[in-house]
Amino acid sequence: MVQKVIIRAIRDLVSTKAKEINEAEKYILSECWVDDVSIAGFDESFVDIVRESIDLSPVQRKYVVSKILSLIKNPPKKGGR
Repeated sequence: MVQKVIIRAIRDLVSTKAKEINEAEKYILSECWVDDVSIAGFDESFVDIVRESIDLSPVQRKYVVSKILSLIKNPPKKGGR
């Protein structure tokens, strides 16, 4: 369930609706975000990568968000292969 909330917030970062973007940014910058990422089992670097995407241009942010969502759906295999 927490993973779905995280994924929705990440998708909302590139929404066409300013309210959705603002709400996603508030959540991602909150301490709840850090806790939820941990609960969801994502790597801690995920917190900073998503937070840093907030400062990017809309085009750059869209690219980063697509890469993040792709990694969530298809995580790299353990052992590098």
